[in-house]
Amino acid sequence: MVCTSCGSSNPDTAIHCGSCGALLSASAKPAAANPPPVAHADAPSPPAVAAPPPAPAPAAPHTGVDRIVAGYRVAALGDRLIAVILDTVLMLVLFGVVGMWAGSRWGGVTTSGFDLAGTGALVTLAIVVILGFIYPWLCEGLLGMTLGKAVAGVKVINEDGAPCGLGPSLIRNILRIIDALFLYLVGYFIAIFSRLRQRLGDHLARTYVVEKELGVLNRVLMVLLWIVLVAGGFVGVYFIHAAGRS
Repeated sequence: MVCTSCGSSNPDTAIHCGSCGALLSASAKPAAANPPPVAHADAPSPPAVAAPPPAPAPAAPHTGVDRIVAGYRVAALGDRLIAVILDTVLMLVLFGVVGMWAGSRWGGVTTSGFDLAGTGALVTLAIVVILGFIYPWLCEGLLGMTLGKAVAGVKVINEDGAPCGLGPSLIRNILRIIDALFLYLVGYFIAIFSRLRQRLGDHLARTYVVEKELGVLNRVLMVLLWIVLVAGGFVGVYFIHAAGRS
C-alpha cells in the first residue's frame, strides 16, 4: 500500500506508514451506517392506529308491514273464499234434506227431486234461511269459526284476539246480505282495499278474520266431519226421495 504523504510502500495490512508514520488512507474504515435508534424503556410508544370499523351489512329489503291483529296474521282472501264455499255446500245439502223432507210431508216430491212451489217449498225456505243464519252467528260468536272456517284454517276474532262474541257476530252476519251481493263481489272489493282485509260487516262489527292453525289431527277431524255431513246429507236425500215416491 503506497503512503499518500511520503510515497513509500507499506504492507497491505499496515495501518501507519513505516517511513513517516502517517495514517494510511486505505486502512481507514468507512463510517458505519447510522444505526437504528434504540428505543428506551421509558420512551412513550407511538399511538396505535385504530383499524377502521367494518362496513355495515346491507339491510334486508323491506317487504311491507305485516298485517297482524292481536298476535294473529290476517287471513288471506283466498282462504276465506274456501271457507265460504265449504259452508255454502253444507247449506245446499241442508236445503236438499229439508226440501225433500218437507216435500214428502206436505206434497211436492217429483221424479227428479221436490217441487219449489207450495207449502213444502215455503217451509223449506224458512227452515234453511233460519238455520243458515243461526249456524254462522253462533259458531263465529262462540267459537270464532264455522266448520268451513275450521277446515280452511281461519277464525273470526275481536281486537283482543278472542272469539268476537254474539253481538259482533250478529252484526257481521246481518251485513253479509250486502257483502254477499253479486257472488260476494261487494265484500271482496271492500276487503281488498282494507288494510286488515275487513269486509263491510267486519268494519261495522270491529271484527277480523285471521289465520288459525288447528294442528294436523284437528284439521283432519274437521275435514272428516265435513265429508260425513255432506255424504250423509246426500244419502238422506236419496232415501227420503225413495220413500216419498213409493
